[in-house]
Amino acid sequence: MLPEPRREPAERFSAPAERFRAPAEWRREGRERRREAAEGGFTQSVRATRPAKAAPTCHNPPLPNSELQKAVERLHNCRAQFKETVQVTETLDGQPVWDGEISIFNIAGHPTARLCYAWSEPVPDSNRRRFYAVLHKHPIDGAQAALRASFLP
Repeated sequence: MLPEPRREPAERFSAPAERFRAPAEWRREGRERRREAAEGGFTQSVRATRPAKAAPTCHNPPLPNSELQKAVERLHNCRAQFKETVQVTETLDGQPVWDGEISIFNIAGHPTARLCYAWSEPVPDSNRRRFYAVLHKHPIDGAQAALRASFLP
């Protein structure tokens, strides 16, 4: 005959209900907090959010290709050779969001890409420039797609 298994008192394993709540209760409490905030006339953020990335400015002035080439080589650690420049205009609801030139470079020494799309824009309230160098890899299949990818946060 096997010995009777040892049983612990039930109160040792029971926990107060406020310590262990079901996920449904968490969601319900979150909905209630948001509803109360909306009724109070202000909004409450439930999670931390990153500020949205600003879209590049419209009518971007061009930059010499030699500076863009240096930026591509520095950012992607490979050799770059200028191929061509294309004019790209991006609109949203009929309004121009970005209008400028994107330079295309052949790159050598990169393990996965053979082309790179590069452009720059002035940093607001500064005399500096922000450089963009987007590799030609799926889903980026052209200058327009590279520009749209840069808008994402």
